Amino acid sequence: MRLGPLTFAITSLFRSNARYHCSRRVRKEFAELARTRREITWMLGRYPGVARLRTEVDGIAVASRIEIGRVVFRESSIRESIQGAFELLRMAEESRLTSGILDRLLVRFTRADQRPDIRAMIRDAYLSVFAEQECTFLAHERDLIEIGHCSVFQTVTQFIRQDGLYHSGHRAAIEAVRRHLQKEVGRYENYRFAVKPRAVLGGIPSLEFYYTGAQPNRRVEIYLAEYAQVKPIFVPAREFEAHREQFIDLDDYERGSRRFGGLWVLQEDVVRSLTPPQVSLLCLFFNHKMHPDLDRSFSWSELASRQEASPHISRSARRSEAFLETNLEELVNRQFVREANRQFRLHPRFAEFKQVAFYVPGEFRSRSKG
Repeated sequence: MRLGPLTFAITSLFRSNARYHCSRRVRKEFAELARTRREITWMLGRYPGVARLRTEVDGIAVASRIEIGRVVFRESSIRESIQGAFELLRMAEESRLTSGILDRLLVRFTRADQRPDIRAMIRDAYLSVFAEQECTFLAHERDLIEIGHCSVFQTVTQFIRQDGLYHSGHRAAIEAVRRHLQKEVGRYENYRFAVKPRAVLGGIPSLEFYYTGAQPNRRVEIYLAEYAQVKPIFVPAREFEAHREQFIDLDDYERGSRRFGGLWVLQEDVVRSLTPPQVSLLCLFFNHKMHPDLDRSFSWSELASRQEASPHISRSARRSEAFLETNLEELVNRQFVREANRQFRLHPRFAEFKQVAFYVPGEFRSRSKG
């Protein structure tokens, strides 16, 4: 028995639909469905134990969301309780009581980003109900996580050193192809495009463009060669799917090679974000060969001295104590850096942290179909 109840607040957002109408019939059928899945919690407000269907305007469309509260008293009951809530969401979607497919799924409970045992139960429940192969969690706040899926690009160390398969030197070619495909949607609607990078020792990786479909199309190759200056290679659809791990979608390669904006990082099963200043501050924990000093601790004054001489930090911020203090605090809070007695060091598993793209369930389903 737990010392106290563990409360869960589950919020599911469904894709908006201009034709959706939360009619009396819909409300009645949902109320009956929620009643069959009700859990008595003896609590009011956010955790009454019964699901609530709500709607909100999304442009000219209407989007629905379902809110479910659960209070669990035994650890052995967590998976069963969460799975029951997920089954209710799936049944509501299949019965067309929602505005569309499940788009986002958020779960709130105490210290959500620091409890891998409970996240494992939530993951098992999600995979069993929605028949997915894998999922990860995006940490919004300490007590709020979002269920989704990841595309892994490379390690954070490879991103910082830019010695992985995702290199910014290919961004111009990627952008040229993507712009052309967006302009001529109808011409390429029956084809999928991807790239295959190959490592080059001591240099920029090479990149080959591929396309797949029912059969090769000479016009596709001519148009891309003329308008985007690339020569795509045809791959039969069956071979493409059989060796899917070798091919990278254009959008994924664009995200993985991006050298500006924020960074999504996968730490075991939790995804956290890094801002560009925080990424630059991580470079202070690397040696002169740009390898992470995993076994070395730094004092605040040592980091301040390194910051003044770092070429990875903008000149205007190199002497700023506030810049160091605020970003270092965030790196500690997001578990990239550990602090003990004002000594700072990289997380011992930092070398395993991966640069990723995070997709909500609705977006992941669309990508899988496309």
